[in-house]
Amino acid sequence: MGTLLLDMKINPVGVAAVVGAIALIVLYVLVKDHLDKKKGFDSEEKKMVGEIIQRLAPEGETLTAVYANWEESVYQVGSTTTKYWYYAIGFNENVLCVVPLIFHNDDMSYKDYWYIHKEDIGLFNSSAKANWIELYDREQKPILSLMVEESNTKLDSYNPVNIQQPEETKAFLAWRDRWMAEVNAVNGVTASGKPGKLAGRKS
Repeated sequence: MGTLLLDMKINPVGVAAVVGAIALIVLYVLVKDHLDKKKGFDSEEKKMVGEIIQRLAPEGETLTAVYANWEESVYQVGSTTTKYWYYAIGFNENVLCVVPLIFHNDDMSYKDYWYIHKEDIGLFNSSAKANWIELYDREQKPILSLMVEESNTKLDSYNPVNIQQPEETKAFLAWRDRWMAEVNAVNGVTASGKPGKLAGRKS
């Protein structure tokens, strides 16, 4: 039985063109990411978040403004549905201001907002290494879930902003630690440190 040999010749020009095209794409992505992050420190979206919080802050209160988001996936047979939420939030020692954001094309807007005080919270769930929080009422029903990220780069309709906020994130995490410790101590509960998982009361 004979052996069939295929004489396959590789065109070096074609290979070079493909490699060059890939290199250009990678370079474009890296440059775009760098530029987006650079302008994210003073972007229009970041300014708008600050303006929204300043406008809606309770009278006499000065709040630190930060952009936040949350996503949740629901798994069903044969499919996965992911929901996204976006927020402008403002916080200080007395109050948390929550503003759900609406994005349409490149426009950012809002319709509603509300305030959360420490006495509204029955359980504050998070952990020292996390950038997310979950708030529950005194019957341990969900009030709010969100995460705050230092770097937010506009990629698509699900990642709609260029906002770099390292200092604001640091302030948020320090605020998180204070409120979580105080709220949970008052209510005699402990945080599980895991999203969606409630912990029991202290013994």
